[in-house]
Amino acid sequence: MGLTDLLHDAASGAPLGASDPDLWDRGRRAHRRRRTANLMIVAVTLLLVGSLLGFARQQAAPRIEPASGTPAIPERIWAPGARLATTDDRGPLGQLAALVSTVRGTEVGAPAPDAPWAGVSATTGAYRIIGLPGLAPGLDPVLSPDGTHVSYWTGAENAVTGIADYDTVSGTTRTWNLDGGLVVQPLFLGRTRNSVVAQFSRTIVPDQGPTDDVLQWFPLESRSTSATYTPVVAFGSSDSGTLLQQDGSWSLLGDVVDSVSIAGDISEARPLDNEVALSPDGSRFAFASQSYLGPMLWQRIEFGSRAQKVPKAQLNDRAIGWIDDRTIAVTRPTQPVSDAPWPRVVAVDVLSGERRPLLRLPDARTILATDLLQVPPARRPVPSEPPGALGSWSSQLAALGVVVACGGALILWRRRVRL
Repeated sequence: MGLTDLLHDAASGAPLGASDPDLWDRGRRAHRRRRTANLMIVAVTLLLVGSLLGFARQQAAPRIEPASGTPAIPERIWAPGARLATTDDRGPLGQLAALVSTVRGTEVGAPAPDAPWAGVSATTGAYRIIGLPGLAPGLDPVLSPDGTHVSYWTGAENAVTGIADYDTVSGTTRTWNLDGGLVVQPLFLGRTRNSVVAQFSRTIVPDQGPTDDVLQWFPLESRSTSATYTPVVAFGSSDSGTLLQQDGSWSLLGDVVDSVSIAGDISEARPLDNEVALSPDGSRFAFASQSYLGPMLWQRIEFGSRAQKVPKAQLNDRAIGWIDDRTIAVTRPTQPVSDAPWPRVVAVDVLSGERRPLLRLPDARTILATDLLQVPPARRPVPSEPPGALGSWSSQLAALGVVVACGGALILWRRRVRL
């Protein structure tokens, strides 16, 4: 039997059946699915590599581009990120435009939580955590009007023991002890040009009532201090001195305790929350009022003067500083301007009540260097890792997790296509 006969016998014994008419179409569809899966895997891989390279470059690059010019407050202040560098690691920032709490959602004017504070450079707009050793939890620090010093209460929770002053230029900290075996209750902390001003009560035994109320000056260039025990209430301070209420009238006390100016009757004007905005030269002040005269008042510091109503003032306005002789900076801590998700600072004319936008603040407790309000806000470069935006570790890890999940899903799909 030849080869032809063998092949004929083999073919005749093979099972008969019609070929699948969709075989070609199914093969083409499978090929397209494999090609699409391969392209998507390549895209996800490139996205993952790009994210990793961008993250690495972001960590290595400086936080902000250098800027030069007159010290000023940035037009927009960001909420600090969780991974900012600290002054302990990289040194002092120099003159500050603002202090910002690192806890989000803290209203402007609300008590500070137990959290670090970030400084914003007045010359570059850079952000850095400010090292404040011994900062007493829950008590706001005070930024000097020119932004070169940060003063704060020291101690543990509900146990204030002293006062400290941090120099933002040199990075040095000076401290004063207050307790002397007594329980100290903080009442007021302010800054003049050359001194830290503090008012506090001292108690021998907790819950037994104060033994005395003290208003004390701590000169930065001397170890000696000055104190008065007269019944006064401190409301605000600036380069010129400290504004006090005593015996129904306002008084302005400079760094020397006996330099007093009578500022007129206050029987019809009471500051809300004991906060006032004192002008740098000490000639006038403004405050949110709790009286029937109006929500915002201002007054000249001169004999016989009386408070005047700021026209068109709105509830929840808070005066935080003076821009010029007739313009104050106002913020609304509990009710931000309705057309913006961020709180704003507006400039208000005390004579006409006219308003204009000034600054944009984060949703975190913010303290400004009030002398810099007299300088037009600066357009600072956006930080390479905007604090509070996409630069935090949590957002980076979340983005990376999404990329990895997509890549895993595509790989599983490709294996299924192969099957």
